[in-house]
Amino acid sequence: MEALGPVGERLAERLTALRRAAGLTQADLAAKLKALERPVLISALSRIEKGQRRVDVDDLVALALALGVSPNHLLLPAQPGQDLVKLAPDVTMTAGSAWRWATRDAPVPPADSFFISYSHEDGTEHARWIANLLREAGFAVWFDEWKISPGASIPALVREGVESSVASFVIVTPAYAESTGRWSSRELDMMLRQPGHGLVPVYFSKDAVPAVVGNYLGLDLVGKASEDARTLVLEAAAQLAPQVSTDR
Repeated sequence: MEALGPVGERLAERLTALRRAAGLTQADLAAKLKALERPVLISALSRIEKGQRRVDVDDLVALALALGVSPNHLLLPAQPGQDLVKLAPDVTMTAGSAWRWATRDAPVPPADSFFISYSHEDGTEHARWIANLLREAGFAVWFDEWKISPGASIPALVREGVESSVASFVIVTPAYAESTGRWSSRELDMMLRQPGHGLVPVYFSKDAVPAVVGNYLGLDLVGKASEDARTLVLEAAAQLAPQVSTDR
């Protein structure tokens, strides 16, 4: 049998946990499945729980009915939260994001319009300006100074911020360009791995640019008057998140 993916492995673990929580033996569960006219042998249930047998969609629904849970409870972690969960070999998100995605019949509308990525060494002033500009225009903005409080898990909240945003404004500064291994480089990696996530480099100087950022069309604000810079940022924002009302 071809190796199970991350969801298949989790189903094996969750099936065992849910069956035991319900006080059922494998024989009890097999009897319930037979009553649902979707019989599964006890030996097959054992192989499923050991990750040695795949589960098709009909089996999945029957198992959920027999256990008195929704199919999502077999596919996702027991509780939403900040723990990371793999949905595919190269798709990872927090358990909370996974549950929000799975409990709707359409893709989850992003909670925020934009994520602001910058280096604390030399980009804070520019980041605050863009974050305030976007928020005042009615866009929902994920900016670390507004979202992260003392004692919070920074990696989990940053990942949640990237996942919940339409796109990121990346404040390109010398420190950001040299940020290999630091927080800004980790944020950039998360953005690039997030399907459909937009990335807008914003240049306030002509300094070095991270190679991967240079592949994206950005906003050149070097030498721009304040009003011109403001117009460029807001026009880009409106194109990326047109569904967001500036009246809110």
